[in-house]
Amino acid sequence: MAATFADWFYGRIHIAARLHPYDHDNPAVLLDYLCDVVDALAASKSSILRGKACQWTASASPVLIRLGLHALTLVPATSISALEVLDLILQQDLLYPDFDSARAEVDALLNFIYQSLTDAEQRKLWGAIETGPLRTGVVILSWTI
Repeated sequence: MAATFADWFYGRIHIAARLHPYDHDNPAVLLDYLCDVVDALAASKSSILRGKACQWTASASPVLIRLGLHALTLVPATSISALEVLDLILQQDLLYPDFDSARAEVDALLNFIYQSLTDAEQRKLWGAIETGPLRTGVVILSWTI
């Protein structure tokens, strides 16, 4: 059975995982291109990445949400605090994303910010984890192979 676009595009364990070399018709090249754009913005020390990452995480697109979460791990700590990142995750209910392929990005981002959180902020995170998803009746979509 041939892989579908969703299989290639959403089926990665982690968004930063590159799939080189490509078949001539592999749509995963688009995701790698987007990751390259994020990496270039991070390397340029531009303040654009913070705004874009926040916009992407607020979108309805699973790919953009994953890209935004990945981008937040690359935004310098001088541009966005660990508490701001935690608040963004909690306000947008990304701690329990609607699609399980974003789980790797959420875990990487929480791992990235955790040590920078104060004890009170860490307790806030653990409280949110224990509470579970804010949405009721959420069906978790699987975009993995």
